[in-house]
Amino acid sequence: MQIAIFRELCPDTLMQLHDLDPDRSMQQPIRVLIVVDDVRTMMRFRDHLDPTTRHFQVSQVSSLEKALPLLGNQEHDVALVDLDLPEGEARELLHRVRVTSELLPVVALFDEAHASLTIDAVRLGVQDCISRYEKDSGLVARVVSYAVERHRMLSALREAREKEHHDATHDSLTALPNRHAFQTALTSAVEAARRHETNLALLFFDLDGFKAVNDSLGHEAGDALLTEVGKRLRRVTRKSDLVARLGGDEFVVALRQVDEPRAVMRAAEQFIEAISAPVTLFNQECKVGVSIGAAFYPNDADSPNALIRAADLAMYNAKQTDGNAVRFYEDEMDREVHERFALVANVRDATRRDELFLEYQPQIDVMAERLVGAEALLRWMHPERGRLAPSEFLGIAEDTGMIEEIGVYVIHEACRTAMNWGDHDDAPYVCVNVSGRQLRGDFVGEVRSALGETRLTPRRLVIEMAERSMIDASGRILAQVEELADTGITLCVDHFGAGAGSLAILQWESIRSLKLDRSLLADIGQGQRANRIVTAILTLARRLGLETLAEGVETIAQLRAMRFLGCARMQGFLLGGPVAGDQLAPQIEEDPKAPWRELLDRPEVKSTLGSLTAED
Repeated sequence: MQIAIFRELCPDTLMQLHDLDPDRSMQQPIRVLIVVDDVRTMMRFRDHLDPTTRHFQVSQVSSLEKALPLLGNQEHDVALVDLDLPEGEARELLHRVRVTSELLPVVALFDEAHASLTIDAVRLGVQDCISRYEKDSGLVARVVSYAVERHRMLSALREAREKEHHDATHDSLTALPNRHAFQTALTSAVEAARRHETNLALLFFDLDGFKAVNDSLGHEAGDALLTEVGKRLRRVTRKSDLVARLGGDEFVVALRQVDEPRAVMRAAEQFIEAISAPVTLFNQECKVGVSIGAAFYPNDADSPNALIRAADLAMYNAKQTDGNAVRFYEDEMDREVHERFALVANVRDATRRDELFLEYQPQIDVMAERLVGAEALLRWMHPERGRLAPSEFLGIAEDTGMIEEIGVYVIHEACRTAMNWGDHDDAPYVCVNVSGRQLRGDFVGEVRSALGETRLTPRRLVIEMAERSMIDASGRILAQVEELADTGITLCVDHFGAGAGSLAILQWESIRSLKLDRSLLADIGQGQRANRIVTAILTLARRLGLETLAEGVETIAQLRAMRFLGCARMQGFLLGGPVAGDQLAPQIEEDPKAPWRELLDRPEVKSTLGSLTAED
C-alpha cells in the first residue's frame, strides 16, 4: 500500500529505484549492521557485502543485548537481523525495531523453519526478508540497497504527510493551531472535564486597533503584529492550555481545571499586559489593546460550540468599552444578541420602507444672534420598537455595510431640506455626519449628485467627520476627503478634543472647521485650566483660519464662557433641540418663539452677554 501511494506521488524516484545498480548506487557507502550469532552466516554475509567490490561498510554484533544500544543511533543505514537468534531474542528485537523503524530499515534473515516468525517480522515493519543461506551476492546487495532506498522514500512520504497534516491544522502565519484543530482539541478537553467533573474556561480575544495598524502601515505590518501576538500568547500560557488563532485578529485560549473566576481574571490580565506591550513594526513603535470575553464549562455552556459562542458574546460586550477590557458571559447577552440580529434584519429594509427620517438641530451664532446652520440627525421609526436614536442602529449599519446606502439617503434628503430654507448663499447650511466606511465607496459622486439634483450650492453643505475616523483614515479615504473639499463644501472635524486627538490632522488643507466636543465644556467657566485649554484650541483655530463651533451647550454658564472666550457658534439643547426640517424654517425668520431666540432675549442673558468685554 505504501509503495503504491509513493508510486503515485513520486514516480520519478520509483523509476530510479527500479534502475538501481548496487555497484553504482551511492557515492557514500551504505553502513550495514549485521545481527547474527552464527559465525558462518556472519562471514557469508560479510562476503556478500564486501566493501572492496561493493559500496558497503559493514559491522556486526552477535546478540540482542549488544544490538539494542545501536538501534536508532543514526550510525547505521540498515540492519540485517537473523531470525535464528536464541529463543525470544529475535522477536523482542523486532518489537524494538518497530519503535525505531522510522530511523533504521531492517532486512530479516530467515530459513524455512521460521516461516511464522518471518510473517511476524513483516507485520512488525521489516523492509524485506532474505534467506540466511542465500548464495547470490548481487541479490543480497540489491535487497539491502532497495531496503535503504524504500525506507528513505517512505520516510519522505511520512514527512510529507506530517507536513500536510500540520499545514491543515495550523495557522500559516502564527504557527498556532487553527480553528479546526482548536475545535477538535476543545471537544476532547470538554469531554475530559465532563468525565473528571472539572471546570474549563475559554477566553476569546479580539485586538483593539489592529485595523488602524493594517491601514496605516500595510498588511505586512499587520501580519508581523499577529505573529508577535501569537508568540506572546504562547509565552504566557501553560503547557496544559489550548491556544489558537481563529482567523483575522481573533485568538482563543482554553484554560483547563480552573477553580474560580478570579483565577481566570488574573490570567486575562496577564494576557492584556503581554499583548498591549509596545511592538516595533518597520522601525515604528505600535501598541494595540485587546478585548477579552470569558465563558465557563459547564456553568455557561455544555458543549464546545456553545462555549465558543458564549465567550464570543462576552468579547463583543467587552469590545463596546475603550479596550483592554475583560467581560464574563451573562445570560442577558443572549437577549441583546437576539435583538441585534433582529435589528440587522430590519435595518436592511428601513430605507425602502421609508422608516428613516431626519431631524435638524440648530446652530446659532450668539454674537450675530441668528441661526446659521443645522445638523442633520438620523432617526428610525421602528415598526415595533418605535423611535430609535442613531446610537441604537448606526453601529449595526456600519458592521453590515448598510451605512453606505443609508448615507446616500441622508445626503440627498439633507440637501433637499436645506433648499427649503432658502436658495441664496446666505441661507443656513446643513451639516451631515459621515463615517470612514461611507468614504470607501463613491461617496463623492453621491455628494455631487445630491448637489446637482437639489441645486444646493456647495458652500451650504458641511461634511462632518469624527476626529477618530480622520486619524485612522486610509489613503483612499484621504483622497476622497480631498476630492470632497475640491467640490467647494466645508469639511469639519467633529468631536474635536474628545480624547483621540491628533494635531497632525489639522495639517490637512481640506479642513475648514472644528466642532469642539461637549467634554471640553464640562468644566468651562469653573476652572482656569479648562478655560486655558479651550482658549488654546480657539487661538490655534483662528491662526489656521478655521471656523469653530461648540457642541453640547447645556447651561447659560457654558454659553457665557464660550461667548467670552471667542467661540461665536454654538449648538446644544439650551439653544434648541432637533426638530423636523419644516419646523426649523420659522426659526430662520427669527421666530420669537424659537428656543434660542427666547433665550437670547431674556433680560438676564442679554445683559450678561452684552456686558462681556475682554477685560472680564
